[in-house]
Amino acid sequence: MSLRQILGAGLSVVLLAVAAALPRTAKADERPGCTSVTRSNLVDCALIASLSVRSEGWAMRAAEGRLQAASPWLPSNPVLAVSVARREEGQRADKNWSAELSQELEVAGQRGMRRAVARAELEAAKQRRSLVMREVAAAAWQAYFEALAARESERVAMRLEAAMAVIAAALGQFSEQGLASGVDADLARVAALNAEQARRAAGRRRLLAEVRLATILGVPPEGGTTLNVTGELAPLPASTVERASAPGAARPELAILEAERRAFEARASSFQRARVPNVTVNVFAQRDGFAERVYGVGLALPLPLPYPVGRTYAGEIAEAEALAQQSRAEGEKTRRELRGNLASARAEYASYVEALQTFTPESLARAEQTLHDTAEQVATGRIAVRDAIFAERTLIEFLETNIEARRALCLASVALARAAGVALERGAP
Repeated sequence: MSLRQILGAGLSVVLLAVAAALPRTAKADERPGCTSVTRSNLVDCALIASLSVRSEGWAMRAAEGRLQAASPWLPSNPVLAVSVARREEGQRADKNWSAELSQELEVAGQRGMRRAVARAELEAAKQRRSLVMREVAAAAWQAYFEALAARESERVAMRLEAAMAVIAAALGQFSEQGLASGVDADLARVAALNAEQARRAAGRRRLLAEVRLATILGVPPEGGTTLNVTGELAPLPASTVERASAPGAARPELAILEAERRAFEARASSFQRARVPNVTVNVFAQRDGFAERVYGVGLALPLPLPYPVGRTYAGEIAEAEALAQQSRAEGEKTRRELRGNLASARAEYASYVEALQTFTPESLARAEQTLHDTAEQVATGRIAVRDAIFAERTLIEFLETNIEARRALCLASVALARAAGVALERGAP
């Protein structure tokens, strides 16, 4: 192998290593794990794809930048002033020069108040991000349960369509053989067409539910992309929905308002301290006259003037204090609303639990078995067509009512967990 080939191979290896080390930004449709949705990866996929969470993350970075901007010890950088002049008197000439170094100093603790404002704003930004993540997770759970319910409804509609097709085919043969009336055969065909339309409607509802879920997960629904939604249409565990008994100080909604109140109070205190003039200390040296040297130290102090001639920050202080009181009032209002939401969510959840107890596994199994047997009994002539159609519709309504009750209970469990302050953004319970 020649030297050129060795160098070329080495360069290729280096380029491949660099390319592998560079971070990759995966698109939503390039995340195969998020096209197959389960209870375990639902929240993670939703949070990764959420632009709202990403936006709040940048807002938090901005708040960190404000805290960094408020951290320097000195309010401004030192100022160095240098001047050079030529002095002439008759036949005499000489050069004069002067140098002055000045530094502004804060003497009333303004830096500490600026940092307090920035820390409170950063805490508010963090809590807003947590709140958005919690809302995104709750929306993902709701869309997930809607998709599961739509899929089950479509499967029930497909079973009805298949059963009515068997009945229509059997009655068609009986009518041709003279064993059944043409009216019964026509009635069976119409019932089969109605079942087909019901199945198509269920398919549309399932498609719309999957599109909503795909939008939340950042998966492009166009181009034939479909989600593989798997899981049981079962509510969040009772231990999850009752993990927090009442809204408290840990709720992001309340933490945001509390952080904002602290920020406004710190800002008011900062304006009050800004009334104290900053001192500017300067040290100077100059060569004046003819080889005369002068050294000295100076002190500059702004002269405060009364309102409305001068700036006293009275308006800024009044505004910040009023906003702090507003945040306090909003916190009490939010706390009251959270208590009411929690009580309503608990009552709704309990009512759906009670309603679902009507559907026992035995009754559901008998309904599904009867739905299967009815078509065979019509085919063997042991049951009339009208009775079979009525029975099929009644059984299907029973099964669909069960699906709707389970869907409502699942959504109520999400609402209760959200009202109770459960951290849904942490993943599957």
